[in-house]
Amino acid sequence: MPYNTENRIDEINQLLGKPPSRLVRIGTYGFLFIFILLIGSSLFIQIPITIKSEVLIEVKVNQFNNSKEQVTQVNIIGKTEVSAHTSSNLAIGQSAIISLYGYSPINYGHLVGVVDNIRLSDTKDTYQIELRLPNGLKTSKGIKLESNFNLKGEVNIVTNQQSLYSLLTDPIIGDIKK
Repeated sequence: MPYNTENRIDEINQLLGKPPSRLVRIGTYGFLFIFILLIGSSLFIQIPITIKSEVLIEVKVNQFNNSKEQVTQVNIIGKTEVSAHTSSNLAIGQSAIISLYGYSPINYGHLVGVVDNIRLSDTKDTYQIELRLPNGLKTSKGIKLESNFNLKGEVNIVTNQQSLYSLLTDPIIGDIKK
């Protein structure tokens, strides 16, 4: 005995019925509103464009006598190298975000640095960059790291800001223009 699928489909349609047009309209307008809101907000959300490199944080402790008392001076300098082809947007004064090895950014936060000096290395294919740490070894979470030795980590130097919208659409527009 053959199975009659048309009767079965009619039974399912009767059970489900016709969806209320008001509910369909609200769902469509809600989806459209959220889509327009996301597109509009992507124009204002700024994404940092960074150069990533390894960094060495040098901690130098200098002690000297000043007339009556002994003075301890701590110099903290970050040093890194970047290749010449990625350094075209580098400038003195740009901010740097430093994550140290052995110090989880989730628990400790990160160090904040500023590009202080840029010079061409002897090999002429990399640039040596010195970073000044205005807050010393105080992290973004307010934790002061105590260290009398050099620290290693990863640095992201923020070279530019770009809107999320242009970051998503520029490659597509570039492909269309080709």
